[in-house]
Amino acid sequence: MLIQELYNMDYKNNYGSISFEENKWDSRVLQSPAISINDIEYTSNCNLLIAQFIKDIMGDYSFATYRAISNDLTLFKALFQNQFIQVEKSFGISGSNFDTTKLSSLKKMSNIEEMSGENQETEVIQLAREEFAHGRFFEDPFIDNKTAIKRNENWIRDMINNDTRIVVLKKKDRIYGFMAYEEYESHLQLLLGGVRSTHRHLSYSFWANFISEYGNKK
Repeated sequence: MLIQELYNMDYKNNYGSISFEENKWDSRVLQSPAISINDIEYTSNCNLLIAQFIKDIMGDYSFATYRAISNDLTLFKALFQNQFIQVEKSFGISGSNFDTTKLSSLKKMSNIEEMSGENQETEVIQLAREEFAHGRFFEDPFIDNKTAIKRNENWIRDMINNDTRIVVLKKKDRIYGFMAYEEYESHLQLLLGGVRSTHRHLSYSFWANFISEYGNKK
């Protein structure tokens, strides 16, 4: 049984329910229909729940993603048995009340500023295109490298078009790194960023400047 409310859809059978939604973002770069599974709740046989979901729903889609909770071994086993593969691990890291007094020497190696202008936007997109080689699209054996690179380009262009705040790492008027972030009432959330491999030694300075400037604002 399929119940649809706006963008969210709930699939239910005798073994539990699966909540999912169409993933327009993945569909755009893959050029085929894709979904994101938001939640899986099994009441009895998790394996049969997922198997029946694939039979009833996945005929209309070519790609599905799900961020599973790592301590649910029953769910992991059922996903693997139904041809899902693990391509990425995510960790939640947070920090506050940073002691920035020891960062002054590192800060001098480079400068950071809010991204502005089409030239800087182009440099940031080019940096991601040339340097980024990790993430779920790159690790997925069924997705080619060209598509994975295009996904990062789309991600940055979307953030620029949505006025997402992006800080760039500068040295001698060239951009060697960036960090995109969202600002909330209680915290900052880092979205995407990196430093060119040829200038990885500036990573320490980049983070020293970023933490000093933004780390204790929330």
